[in-house]
Amino acid sequence: MSGPSVDPDAVELSVLFDSLRGTDPATRIDAYQRFVASHPNGRFAEVLREEALALRNRFPARATRSETAAEPPKPTLTAAMQPIARVIAREPLRLAVIVRGDVSGVVLHIRNASSPTYLSQPMTRVGPEYWAATVAGENVQSPAFEYFVEAIGLQGTVAILGTAEDPRPADVEDVLPKPPPKVLGQAQIWTDYASFNAKAANDYIFQTEGLMGVRFGDVGIRAVRTGFGVYRGEGGTVYALDTLHQAPTSVGLTYGYLETELGMTKYVSLGLRGVVGLDNTGVNGGGFLFLRIGSDLGTNLWFGAEGLGGIGVRGVTQFEWNSFSRWPIVLRTEVTDEPAGDNVGVRASAQVGYRVLPHLVVSLRGSYQGRTIEHSGPGAGAAVGYAW
Repeated sequence: MSGPSVDPDAVELSVLFDSLRGTDPATRIDAYQRFVASHPNGRFAEVLREEALALRNRFPARATRSETAAEPPKPTLTAAMQPIARVIAREPLRLAVIVRGDVSGVVLHIRNASSPTYLSQPMTRVGPEYWAATVAGENVQSPAFEYFVEAIGLQGTVAILGTAEDPRPADVEDVLPKPPPKVLGQAQIWTDYASFNAKAANDYIFQTEGLMGVRFGDVGIRAVRTGFGVYRGEGGTVYALDTLHQAPTSVGLTYGYLETELGMTKYVSLGLRGVVGLDNTGVNGGGFLFLRIGSDLGTNLWFGAEGLGGIGVRGVTQFEWNSFSRWPIVLRTEVTDEPAGDNVGVRASAQVGYRVLPHLVVSLRGSYQGRTIEHSGPGAGAAVGYAW
């Protein structure tokens, strides 16, 4: 009589269970998966699959040994650079970095310590693990600069030395002499005639002025100018001249002046002129104050106020349009009681220049002014300016 039949799968499974007593979930999951792989059609395969899945869901942070072995190690990038000990301002700077790992490119980012943005430039492979780049001298400015390096690898672009938020610093020593400031010489002479009453020619201004000056820089003492002038005119009240037909009052001032312009920023400056001269009664003088918006070497707008003893006062708004390098244009308006300090009049003028040579400009001016509609007249003038 034969004995009861033996199930080999059951025996093998019993042995497996005995061997797994006291082991961790990862070991059990791994053993169940190997048993199922070797007995895919066994009657215990489905149960073991469900048990392995239940253990994996219960312990998700624990990978099986087979899964861990199947995952390839993530590639790593390492980098090193020789410390920057001393950098000379305005000198080209050669930087080299060692990059270990599979990379297709390396990028250097550099900025002045006070700049909010970086300048980026690719580094060139100069050896199996070496990459280098030369920073232009104009980008190496005192007192310091900051930099970081990125590599392009299998993981994308990765910062390997510093980051944009936490760059590496380097001190810059300014040992080279600074280039001397560029000084611009200026010279000009102009003459102007303005009639406030063309009908009777008894209310007019005639003025000629010449100047020499030196322009230094944009900020601080921007320019110093000195010059001379001759002012002649006749005038009076509209009532005295047009109704009573009285003789006009003659005025005149032969003067010299000293003017300085102070640049608060590149595009804002303040000018002050002091005037001293001789008129019909002796020594007299005055002053002129103006505020300029924009660079005096380009298009700008300025507002000024002038007072001359024995003559009168005037307020000025002037727009200097230098968008056309060969044809500089000046538009100007004035409110004044000159030449005799009586009724207020207004004046509008336009001046068009022509650049004969790079530093020589010849200009013609036309104007119209008046105190009333009937008490008014035209004007004209000319100017020659040279800069070097």
